[in-house]
Amino acid sequence: APTDAAFDALPDGVLDALLADPSGLLTDILLYHVTEGAVLSDDLSDGQMVTTLNGQDVTVSLDGGVFINGAEVTMANLEADNGVVHVIDAVLLPEFNTVWNIIEDSDDHMTLEAAILAAGLDAPLNNAFGTFTVFAPTDDAFDLLPDGTVDALLADPDGLLTDILLYHVAGIEALSGDLSDGQMVTTLNGQSVTVSLDGGVFINDAEVILADLTADNGVVH
Repeated sequence: APTDAAFDALPDGVLDALLADPSGLLTDILLYHVTEGAVLSDDLSDGQMVTTLNGQDVTVSLDGGVFINGAEVTMANLEADNGVVHVIDAVLLPEFNTVWNIIEDSDDHMTLEAAILAAGLDAPLNNAFGTFTVFAPTDDAFDLLPDGTVDALLADPDGLLTDILLYHVAGIEALSGDLSDGQMVTTLNGQSVTVSLDGGVFINDAEVILADLTADNGVVH
């Protein structure tokens, strides 16, 4: 059980964002703080992996105290009729699946991955507390650009490359079922793309060939 001070140590705006989506990341994080069974501190061993109710494990360390994933247990063994509570000094964050994870794990987006890394946009897209819709061009799409274009863009990552990449990202979560014909979607570079549903899903005439790859912080098309 993290204290109020532990929650206050989260980045600004994170708690408000979690409370605004209680059935999403908030529930996932809370379940990461709970395990089945009454596990007292004497039951723990150094290096022990404890499976939580969200399905992921936390790691116990007994080096100089009792630590759960690096969060120190400041008060242990508050026993109740249905279990036990241990107070910790930090909020435990499970592993998240982000839009960046989807891109970097894809064999069809090697050029996009390299471009995002060059522009330094991997960290923002890997922020589980953000909200993104990414229109992700494949390697084949980049290969259709004129010869030398990709090399020129990668040579100037803070300029046109960043501008183009931000034109492929919106600060909302828009599943394909949320899109409407003629809809204008504002991207993070400030300009809008146009949705067409004439015979498929098209973004500025680029066809969506695989939709709704969902992540904890948005979706990739």
